Order: sequence, then C-alpha cells, then structure tokens
Amino acid sequence: MKFGMFVLIYMSIPAAAIAAEPGPARLKELLAEAYANNPNAAAARQTWEAERAKIPAQKTPADPMVGADLWRIGRGKSPKSKNAGQDMYMVRQELPIPAKLSARGKVQYHKALMARYEYDRVVLDLQTDVTAAYYDLWELQESLRIARAHSRIWERVAGVSERQYASGKVMQRDVLRAHVEADRIAVEAANLEERLPAERARVNALLNRPVDSALGRPQAPEVDGMTATIDALDSAAAAANVDLKSADHHIKHATYELKLARLGFIPDFTLGWTRMVENGMPKVYNASALLNLPLYFWKQRAEVRAARADLRHAELMMTWTEKQVGADLRAAAAEVRNAARTAQVYRGSILPRARKNLEVVESGYRAGRAGFLDLLDAQQQLLTEELTLIRVQAAYGKARAVLERVVGSGLHTEMEGVHHE
Repeated sequence: MKFGMFVLIYMSIPAAAIAAEPGPARLKELLAEAYANNPNAAAARQTWEAERAKIPAQKTPADPMVGADLWRIGRGKSPKSKNAGQDMYMVRQELPIPAKLSARGKVQYHKALMARYEYDRVVLDLQTDVTAAYYDLWELQESLRIARAHSRIWERVAGVSERQYASGKVMQRDVLRAHVEADRIAVEAANLEERLPAERARVNALLNRPVDSALGRPQAPEVDGMTATIDALDSAAAAANVDLKSADHHIKHATYELKLARLGFIPDFTLGWTRMVENGMPKVYNASALLNLPLYFWKQRAEVRAARADLRHAELMMTWTEKQVGADLRAAAAEVRNAARTAQVYRGSILPRARKNLEVVESGYRAGRAGFLDLLDAQQQLLTEELTLIRVQAAYGKARAVLERVVGSGLHTEMEGVHHE
C-alpha cells in the first residue's frame, strides 16, 4: 500500500466518523431555547416587570383615611333624662403637590428602564456564553475528528513500515517512530474525547437542560470577515449598547431623585371632611385643610446632598462606560478581523501548501530521496495547520459574538416582541 493512499483516506473521512449523534445543532435554535428557558434571564425579566409594575403606585397619592368617633353618656349621668351621645365620621386625604407625584413617577420609570437594560445585558451575556460554548464544542469535535483521522493514517504507516522493514527497505527505527507517532496521536484523540461530555454539559446548562442531554453536532462558523468601519461600529454602539442605555437612565433617575429631594422643602396638603351628629342637635359638617411644615430642614438638605452625589456618580459612570465600550469595541473588532484574515490565509495558502508538501515528501520517501523523519515532519506540520485553522474559525465565531455584545445589536429575531415592549 502506498502512502499516497493514506492521504486519500484521510481526506475522505467525514465529520460523521465520530459516534452517531442527533441531527445538527444550529446556533440560532439553541439561542432561542436559551432565551426562553435560561433561569438567569427569566429572573432578570421578572425584576424588570416588577419595577415596571411599581410605576403607577409611585404616581398615586397615599390612600385616604376614613374614621369614626362614637361616644355615649349612660342614663342618670347626663343632665337629660335619656342617653346623650355624639357620632363623628371623617375622611382625610394627603395630597402632595403634583410636581412631587410626577417626580416620583419619573424616578420609578427610569429605575424600571435600568432594570430593563439589565435584563438586556443578561440576555446578551447569555448569547455570548452560548455562542462561546457552542464553538468550543465544535472546535473540540473537529479536533477529535482530525486527530482520529491522523491516528488511522499512522496506524497504516506503521503497518507499511513493518512490511518494508521485513523486506530490508527501511531501518527498524522507522517502524518504531511510526508506532510512537500512532500512539501519541491516539492518546491525544482519547484525551479530546474525554472532554466531550463536559463541553456538552456546559451548553446544556446554559439551555437549562439536563447536563447529560443529547446534543446535535455544532456547525462550523461562517467566516465572512467584517466590512464595517470603526466609526460605523461606534455609531451603532452609541445607539444600541445596553450599558450606555442603562447609564443614561441612571443619570435621569438620579436627576429626578435630586428634583424630588429639592421638592421636599415644599409643604404637602391634607384635606379633611367631618360629619358630626349629636343627640338633640342638628347635623354639623366640617371641612379642614392641613399643611405639614418641613421644619427639620437639615433632613431635606441631607437628602439633596445625597441625591446630588448620586447624580455625580451616575455622570462619572457614564463617562467610564463610554470609554470602556469604545475600548472593548476596538478589541473585539480587531479579534474578528484578525481571525477572519488568518482563516482566509490558512484556507487559501497554508493548508494547500502543507498538503502539497506532504505529497512531495511522501513521493521522495517512496523513491528513497527523503527520510522517514522528513515524512514525519510533513505529517505533523499538516496536523498542526489543520488544528490551527479550526481554532481560528472557532475564535472568529466567539469574537463575533463579543462584538455583537458590545454593539448591542446581537439580539436575534426570536427576542423581538419580548425584548422590546
């Protein structure tokens, strides 16, 4: 058997050479499942909905107070011959000035939006985590496929070397080195296979599935490069980044907190109405208006100082977030471009040349112009380059997810109607 047949065998081994698995696992479908089932995302959504539900309560005055005061004087203790008594019924309503109610509503409104963008952040982080786990599993399975293919090649090479050694064409060291290489790659393949359950469990955990659930085979990332400029990405992030949106609503929340604290110097009104009935007397009606006095002004001053400090904190955090988003965006964009460029070079140049080099060395080995070590080096180089391409492709898929997270535009259509309400 000639060594060229080994290369042909290797090139013809499909990805399905690994144990039979369910149909392909598509990233888009797994993300939709994660959005629907991940407990962390569900908890963040419940927090948002709870904060949103509080808005009407904050814009509504306190509940009215209703009371009754009934008293009687027993017979013989009253100057009159019959029982004497008095009944009093009252209603009171505290009425803050409209500006306070409006400010309270605005404070809660922006607090709810901060919770909404925290939910968005959790969803985008979940998308990034699922994507990373998905492509790590793809990289592992592809590495295992290639390692198994090379292991089979070296098993056959060892068999050929044994026959050539028996006929006196090669030295015994060639046989021993072929067996060593076959064993080494077989061990690497076994180690990769050992990691598969843990990688599948990582994906299943993010989907809220049982960790040992069957999972289809991931698909390779589509490395299509990136044409968007940094300026375009900056504009997109300024419009959609959830951290910037949350920081913006933190500033608005703090602004209305400060306004509400300043309004604390203005008194509130309490309106009351009373109906009094006394034996032998006509009914009496009474209307009252009370005004609370913010006499302990140092309390309001302290609340204003605290609100002003929180507003300054929110403004500083916005500045910090803007810088961080800009830096993260450029780092992620560089990772995407580097991975795309490297994958293109490997697919178009490095791998074809590594395969051609193996063919040339194999031909020289058969003709006696190249030694076994030359053949071994060529085979190891091809293995290294193939594994590098897989690693670069997986890195591209993960870097693209990170870039989408930074820009804020990574939410897929499955979330529309749920995410933006």
